[in-house]
Amino acid sequence: MKSFHPSNRKSTQTQTQDSEARVDSEAFAGVDATDPYVGEGQKREILTYEQRYNSRGELQQLEIQSPYIKAALREVVKSYPGVNINSNGPISIWKEPWYLFHYRHELSTYASKLRDKKARGHVVFLLEYAAKVLHRDIANYEAMMHGEAAPGLEFPALWMAFKPGTLIFTIIEGHDSIFRLNSISREHETIGGGELLKEWNVSAEHLISNGAELGYVRKDFRIPRYEGYKALTELKTFPLQYHPDCERVKRDLLARGKKYVSLQGIHHSMYEGPTHTSGFPSLTSRSKEYSTVSSADDLASEIAFNNFIQKTEQRVMLDIKTYNDRIRTKKLTFISGAKTHYLDPEQALELSDEELLICEHFVHGFSFAHKDWRHFEVSKLKPVEYNQSAFDTLGHEEYAIFTFARKGKGLIILLHGPPGVGKTFTAESIADFSERPLYKLGGSDFGDSPFLVSDQALRTALNLALRWKAVVLMDEADVFLQQRDIHSSLGNKSASVLLRLLEYFDGTMFLTTNRVQTIDAAFKSRIHLSLSYPPLPAQARSMLWETFILKGTEQRRPRWLTEKFLGKISKEEVNGREIKNIIRVAHAFAVDGKRAMRPADVTHGLQTRRDFELDFSKAVAKRKHEDDQTNGRSKKQKKKNMEFDGEASS
Repeated sequence: MKSFHPSNRKSTQTQTQDSEARVDSEAFAGVDATDPYVGEGQKREILTYEQRYNSRGELQQLEIQSPYIKAALREVVKSYPGVNINSNGPISIWKEPWYLFHYRHELSTYASKLRDKKARGHVVFLLEYAAKVLHRDIANYEAMMHGEAAPGLEFPALWMAFKPGTLIFTIIEGHDSIFRLNSISREHETIGGGELLKEWNVSAEHLISNGAELGYVRKDFRIPRYEGYKALTELKTFPLQYHPDCERVKRDLLARGKKYVSLQGIHHSMYEGPTHTSGFPSLTSRSKEYSTVSSADDLASEIAFNNFIQKTEQRVMLDIKTYNDRIRTKKLTFISGAKTHYLDPEQALELSDEELLICEHFVHGFSFAHKDWRHFEVSKLKPVEYNQSAFDTLGHEEYAIFTFARKGKGLIILLHGPPGVGKTFTAESIADFSERPLYKLGGSDFGDSPFLVSDQALRTALNLALRWKAVVLMDEADVFLQQRDIHSSLGNKSASVLLRLLEYFDGTMFLTTNRVQTIDAAFKSRIHLSLSYPPLPAQARSMLWETFILKGTEQRRPRWLTEKFLGKISKEEVNGREIKNIIRVAHAFAVDGKRAMRPADVTHGLQTRRDFELDFSKAVAKRKHEDDQTNGRSKKQKKKNMEFDGEASS
């Protein structure tokens, strides 16, 4: 600040051993010496003027002695970067007294309300001192911020617009975000033997949850140097009050903050939007050694690690505590000494509107679709709409399973039958009717080999299922349930792992298989209920055709969907999964033709399936024929070799 540089003022100088001290006589020149409350003899009582300057001519220290001024600062300013407001001795102010500028109006109001004339005189003296030494800065500020142009400042004067404790606006990952300003400081660079102001470092804070507490995390922003005047709204980070749509931003972020707080704990949610992987992509990955996330910049770096974006609609499990305790690669560290809010599941957390405004814009959770941990945008999360009607299509036996599953613990249910007859659908329907998450597991979730189940990975998955009260579905579990063989060490190990964990599993699990006859005898004693699914009869196929066609036509029943048409296509021996795929193909034909679905689209899909079955059968027959020929030649060659060996030995 030019007004503090010694060359800008008349000064008397004295030398100290370790600093250059100056007593500023000009700063006192505007004070009425006849005022009995701030007379010449009391000036030292008010201010002790040991002013230390650094090599750039910036003021380093100013000490305040007056108890009245100290009381005013404690009441009005409360806290300010670089100022020990609550000091028992003199208040030492390092660097320029920016607080006098930022709180000049509040201090003036405070002084006007004082009844004690001496106290008022001391505070007025401080204000007059501030007006004297900051007159150029104040004049520039008033001209640029309250002129005809949009509020803005020249680069060296930006500090005046950034008052510590106020809210600032920026955009993070495409989202409006609000932070609370902690401080603003200069960053210099050396050019030609001198130093040039390179950028401003804006240090702010916002609220982030670690699952147990809600605390403040630092975020730093950089404002690079620019020439001349610039409107504040042209900066990437600027005071919220100057946003052209300030009220709308506050309204939106207040709602988002309330939603963020409501999502603490464990929540099964629906998410539609872009997702970011969180550095711990699968069940088989191992947690990395902890480093520290003490700022939002570090947090952004962590998200960037192994990070890609996908946009999809999916069901997710929000569990911030598990993510922070077991998954996060960098430990979240709150600002030392800052207030934290303990998250009590039995008691609603109450935050001020300002605290809600500065809450994080995403939460961490687990994607059931991708089997990994990700972060999800708060604004794109909503409650799950469970499909209660799906259960209407199940039979009496499935309903009995639901009743048992709802009451019991440690329940293992085996569903067996050919593909596409409703085994998976049964598990999905029971989970939805129970309003519980469905956690699907398969061989690919446990490692590179489909025949090897990791004890640690499966144990982790089952523990998460218990924590989330999820229904577990081990789909196509044939590879894990098959009879153990002395020639298959990997298969035996997988079976042993699963057997051991099933013994102590205290939740509800469905196992599905197409080959019940291959199940190892040891698994039979672990299974509490078993349900067989025969191939679909024509009546069941008709119901599925009708259901999927209605979905493909947005529940608008077309005139051609008659009992006669359903009876015709239901004669085709196809399973439920194939019916679903055929309607998908038919729907694609309609979309491509920019028209509604027609009967021909369905029959075309059926014909495509017939052609595939025919080609597949021919390929299998050809391969079998080639294998038979190869085996025949091998047997003949082996016989010749044996005959040759016999002749040679004789």
